[in-house]
Amino acid sequence: YFQEPAWNGVELMNGLKHVRPGGGFVPNFPLAKKTDVNGQDEHAMYKYLKSMCPSVERRVYTPILYSPVYTEDVK
Repeated sequence: YFQEPAWNGVELMNGLKHVRPGGGFVPNFPLAKKTDVNGQDEHAMYKYLKSMCPSVERRVYTPILYSPVYTEDVK
């Protein structure tokens, strides 16, 4: 559901190079590895950033595919 479909860095780079945008594209900047930004396994950096920038949207929409759910989650 709306997540990067690559399972690892090699698969992600192959997707960029051959599919979208394709044409042999290779980014000339570093890419961060995939990490959880919400839920039980959220990365500490995102937890900190979300605590510094409160959400302007107080409603939580369903279905949510992770737990726990907070209004400050990255949407």
